[in-house]
Order: sequence, then structure tokens, then C-alpha cells
Amino acid sequence: MLLTFRLYGIPVDRFINQTHHNQQLREHKNRTSKYPPAFGISIHIDDLPGVGMEGEQYNFRTIILDPEDINWIETVVLGLGKQMYPSV
Repeated sequence: MLLTFRLYGIPVDRFINQTHHNQQLREHKNRTSKYPPAFGISIHIDDLPGVGMEGEQYNFRTIILDPEDINWIETVVLGLGKQMYPSV
């Protein structure tokens, strides 16, 4: 997957697995299912609408993908553009 992001010019510094995520959130006493700011992540890409709701509630940026979206790469690129340039 990392190569796909690089192919389209989307920089990815790292991926966080569930074990690391849970440990980090326990240390911060955070009860959300995802909390990218704890890892210095500026935009979280996921396929769960609930993560989008948590993003709104806890003030972190998300791009939510539909698992059936065969054009998910374009969705991510467009989402990143909106995140970086909200007035576009």
C-alpha cells in the first residue's frame, strides 16, 4: 500500500498498527477508537464513518473512504486537496 501512495505523490511517514495505537492511547487515557494527534498525524484516512464523527468531535482531520470505492486513490487525492486548500 505504501508504494501506491508514493506512486501518486502522497507522502506517508509511517503506519500505526493496532497494538501500538492502543498502547499510546492508554498512556494518554484517551477513549476514542482513533486519535491521530497522539502520533503527530495531521490527516487520518479510514473506511469507518464513526472515525469521521470522532474526528469532528475531537477536532482531527479525516478522509473517510467507501470500501466499495474503486477510485479510492482519487478520493484520497481530492480529500488531501480539500484539507490543504479548504477554499478550493
